[in-house]
Amino acid sequence: MPLVSVVMPVYNSAMYVEDSIVSILQQTMTDFELIVVDDGSTDESVDIIRKISDDRIVLICNDRNRGISYTTNRALKAAKGKYIAHLDSDDLSLPNRLEEELNYLEKNPDVTLCGSNIEAFGDDQYITKSVDDSDKLWTEILFTSPIAHSTWMIRKSDMPLYNETMTSSLDYELLLQLFIQKKKIGIVRQPLVRYRVRSNSVSHIYSASRINKNDVRVQSEAAALLGVEYTEEEIRCINNCSSRNLFRQAGTLISISLRIARGNNRCRLFHKGKLRSFLLIYCIKKMKGILFRGLSKA
Repeated sequence: MPLVSVVMPVYNSAMYVEDSIVSILQQTMTDFELIVVDDGSTDESVDIIRKISDDRIVLICNDRNRGISYTTNRALKAAKGKYIAHLDSDDLSLPNRLEEELNYLEKNPDVTLCGSNIEAFGDDQYITKSVDDSDKLWTEILFTSPIAHSTWMIRKSDMPLYNETMTSSLDYELLLQLFIQKKKIGIVRQPLVRYRVRSNSVSHIYSASRINKNDVRVQSEAAALLGVEYTEEEIRCINNCSSRNLFRQAGTLISISLRIARGNNRCRLFHKGKLRSFLLIYCIKKMKGILFRGLSKA
């Protein structure tokens, strides 16, 4: 039985999937299986995968396009490993990724899921600098997923299935489930995954022009844990789609933060000091973004 099962959902990834698979096959930790599930691709993805000769690859093909959540769940159900790792079919794992994340979980038995920082490449370049602090990481669940999906490694015994009603943001929704269950999460500080940024990706299109309804769904569920219900304008402000002027958006951000802090004072779901620090930094970053967008339109 393999120690780690790497799951990779694929849909029309002919341009990238071979490189993604090879990045797993070249890992320094070799006790793994790679479960690739094709979701009814109409390009050459399946042919490319079949040409890669390695006994650790398990290829499963859906009978038709069924969506990302169903496809990833199918990989999970086939997984035999003690640990589950995830990689999107256009991202790249650095050679020591599985070894580093496995060592982290073995040394920290109280942590359910770990990931790593990422090195973005393609249409944007940056390196994330998240810190290894479960309480601090969890504060981000209010607005976004705190750990990039392609960096995940999780204990199979703690791994729920993805919500198949989610057509995107399935990782964000699953992390909220783990937060509700009071699980600990962690970060390997060094970047272990190269995350491909594409201007035509679903996440980029949503972030650039319109609201992702699945993000809003999870954001609203997270806020509801604190007894907070967002207005339509607050949702637009959180997701960078507000048409209000700078000062009105600033007021909206302050209102959101105060309501969240007060809700947490009642419910005590988040570490009080770390939540306050997160909300302060969040407001500052959002205001910088609002100001930049306003100046760019001037």
